[in-house]
Parts: sequence; structure tokens; C-alpha cells
Amino acid sequence: MTYILYNPDHSIKTFMDYMSDVPLQQGESFTLSPLSFEEYSQQFVLSHNTNPCDTVIVHVGDPAVLIDVSAPGQIEVGVSVNGQAQIVTLIDGRGSFLLPTDQKGRFIIQPADRQHFCAAGSGSLLVVIENAEN
Repeated sequence: MTYILYNPDHSIKTFMDYMSDVPLQQGESFTLSPLSFEEYSQQFVLSHNTNPCDTVIVHVGDPAVLIDVSAPGQIEVGVSVNGQAQIVTLIDGRGSFLLPTDQKGRFIIQPADRQHFCAAGSGSLLVVIENAEN
């Protein structure tokens, strides 16, 4: 069983395997999922080079960054890239999309539907595009 903690706007804040010592802030709520912690954590996963991770650092001009998306049981999923939602088509719960590296910047990637998927854990990813060191 997994506890799902919600923000006052009903978006998912985080999830955990116990809540006995977590004080709720005003407006927060929680539910109990029948899924195990491991099963729940796999509901929405972002990864690069097939490894879930928090930060990907590349250089301007490198090949485009391939982001893998996993959402078992879904045929498509909304992904937010710097606040702009885009739909990723999934086959057998998996899909991918490319991020350009033509200019310096950052991409913050997370689920677009935060009332259904959690950005905590492997549900968010930061891609940093830096100038190459000379």
C-alpha cells in the first residue's frame, strides 16, 4: 500500500510508504493506493539512455536528447516541457521524444496531468544544455 499526498489544488505532491510522522499542511490531503510503493513509482517514469535520472547535462550542438517515457497501461500521456504540454504516444506503455540542443538552456520535464501522475521520484527530469568548454 502507498500513501499519495495531494496539494490543496488536488495535484499529487508526493507518495510514500508510510505517513505516521508527516504533518499535513493546510488544504493537503492523502489517499491510500492498493499498489505497492514500487508499483506506484513506476506509473510515470522519465529517463534518458534508458536510466531514470534527475539531471541530464549536454552541450550546445550535441545530438538531440532522447527522453524516454514510461506509463504502463496508457496509450498516450501528456508531458510538460517548461510548462508546455505535449502528447507522447505510447506503445506497450512506452514512448519517447527529442529535445533540441541548438542553444543553451534548460528543459524541466514532468507529467502534464499532475492530478493523475506524480512528478516526484523518477517522474521529473532536468535537461541542461551548456556551452562547450574550450
